[in-house]
Order: sequence, then C-alpha cells, then structure tokens
Amino acid sequence: RGSSYEGGFPASALASLHPDALSAELEPKTAAWLSRVAAGEDVEPVVANVREGVKSVNAFKSFAAVDDASGVHRWLRVLSGELAERLVEDRVMLRRQPRHLRLEYRAGLKSTHLRDWHAGRTGELTDVKSKSMGFPPTATNRLAAAEKAWRSSDDDAKAGDLQEKNLRRCVEDAAAAIAATATRAFDSLGRDALPSTRVGLSATDFAPTPAEGGGIAKFFSNQPTDAAADDCRRMGGTGKTSASCAPVPERTEGRRKVTALDAFLASKTRDPERREAAEAGGEAYG
Repeated sequence: RGSSYEGGFPASALASLHPDALSAELEPKTAAWLSRVAAGEDVEPVVANVREGVKSVNAFKSFAAVDDASGVHRWLRVLSGELAERLVEDRVMLRRQPRHLRLEYRAGLKSTHLRDWHAGRTGELTDVKSKSMGFPPTATNRLAAAEKAWRSSDDDAKAGDLQEKNLRRCVEDAAAAIAATATRAFDSLGRDALPSTRVGLSATDFAPTPAEGGGIAKFFSNQPTDAAADDCRRMGGTGKTSASCAPVPERTEGRRKVTALDAFLASKTRDPERREAAEAGGEAYG
C-alpha cells in the first residue's frame, strides 16, 4: 500500500504476480481490479468535478539551475500573473476564493535525478519542498474587483472596452500582491532554496465568496433609528416593550435595486424619496 517511496510497492511488482495468486488471497472482485490496475487499465469513466472544482489552482515552472535569488523572483512574478488569471476565472465560474497560498520549491538536482527520471523512479527524484501562508488580502480584494468587472462586461457590451481595461488592471494588482508575498516567503528560506531548479505557486483551501449586500453593511442596515434606540433604552429597565423596539416589517413588493440611472435622475428631480434612496445606495420602490 502506498508509493514505493513510502515503503509500498510499484505497479510493476503487482503486475508480476499471476492472477491466480491474487485470487487465492483476495476476493474475486478485488483481485480482478488489482490485475487491471497493474496493467494500467481502468474502466471507470473520468468525471470532472464541475460543482466543487479542483482542490488547488496551480502555476509551476522548472528551469536550469538558478544561483541568484533575483532570477527566482522573476519566475515568481511570471507565475503570479498566470495564477491570478486562473483565479479570476475560477472565482467567476465557481464563486469561491482561496484562503491559503503555497510556495513549492526545489533546490539543486541530485546527481542521479536524470537517470531516475528516465527509469521511472519518481519516488527517488530530488525532493520538492513547500511553504504555506495565508492568501494575501490585497490579492483577494483585487480578484473580487476583477470578477465584478468581468460580469459587468458581460452585462453591458457597450462598456466592454472600459471594463476589460479595468479587469486587466485588477488582475495585475492581484498578481503583484501574490508575487510580493511569494518573494518574501522564498527569501526567508535562505540558501537552502538555492540553486533553484523549480518553483511553483498553489492557491488552496477554497471558501465560497461572500454574497453581495452581506457582512457589516447588512448589519447596520437593520439597526433601529436613533429615536427608536433612545426609546428602547428608556424602556429597558421597566419590563415593558416599546412599539418602536419591535422589528419593522420590511417592504418587499415592488422593490428593485437602485441603478446608475436612478442616481442620475435623482440629481435632476425634486422627488425626495428617489433622491434619498439613490444617495443611500440602497433600494428603490417602483
């Protein structure tokens, strides 16, 4: 059980066993499955996990040995740009965001690395190490802005060019934040990471993106007015209940979101209700 590197056995050792030997020790179903696996056969269909997505979004690069940290920094900037682009698409499609960033690195190759690679002894190749850290908040915020620009460009074809420029700028900002975090993490490794022959970045530990209108803004929007709060405080020690302390039923019929057009019209109209709703950035009633 496990890889040959961890003390298990390779598929070649399993393939050398006669099917009858497996059947003598295991259930027929298990023996038949192991025989197929040893031969590289799998009848199970490949099904994409579209709903949850992959466990990590990655960007890696192997290269000739680099002795100078500045050369590794350059590759980290390139990989950060690739990772940021993939994360925007992942965020739009799956509505999720990463909570951790993992830096993977490999120092100088062992003298037997190439020979082991050609022989298929992957468990004996030069070790790839990793260092995990929190995903940079600045990158998360800029990726959220990029997602908004992406969706806006889909909704408004006329504003497509402007939104595309905004999207590109947001992705570049996110990439810069990722690169800065990864560079600091690599530099903290010291000479143990040099000469470097491979670096990689992985975004992991995904969580659903916050729903629009949630968070602290939603909390404050449900608070009572100053007058109602004063009334509640006055009634607090009497055991009585003030009508102003009771939750006010929220109007739901005929409601729609305030748009940029409403804001424009509010500046041109004398209708106080429309102006107040537009300035508050809340919801208007039709």
